Amino acid sequence: MESAKTDAEGLLKAISSRPIDKSSIVKTISIRSPIQLKATLDYYKKENRHSFGKLVKQEINGNFSALLGVAMKYAKSRINYFAKTLYKSMKGLGTDDATLVRILVMRAEIDMQEIKTQFYKKYRRTLESMMISDTSGSYASFLLFLVGATQDEIQAVGKIKHLFTSWR
Repeated sequence: MESAKTDAEGLLKAISSRPIDKSSIVKTISIRSPIQLKATLDYYKKENRHSFGKLVKQEINGNFSALLGVAMKYAKSRINYFAKTLYKSMKGLGTDDATLVRILVMRAEIDMQEIKTQFYKKYRRTLESMMISDTSGSYASFLLFLVGATQDEIQAVGKIKHLFTSWR
């Protein structure tokens, strides 16, 4: 907690100085673990009655603000961050394949089950069902394998998709 207090005070000082001391902000955000950064951001909010993120939005524009936003969202809840990023990669027209594959490969053996659970809680749809509707063929099979689908489940999806596409 002492580090959280010191870091929170440093963040306030850095963002309040003119010009803004971006290097101090980057140092604090980048050298702390997500757990320590979350403690720092929680302490900041408790002491200042507003979040550091809100102050960042008011004081900083552009890519630097966006980068800080990502770091803070990740620190707050990495599982929620990945679930939301996966959803955004597939919603609407087209798929952001680079983001989708990067997250699935990166998290496959680490915390994919937690991400899938959070995905369902947040969007009331399974990650697999969204992937099936957004991808096809061997690519879809590979993605399903990464999220833990069995060979039987992957083959069943292929057969069902084939039935629907042959009716057209």
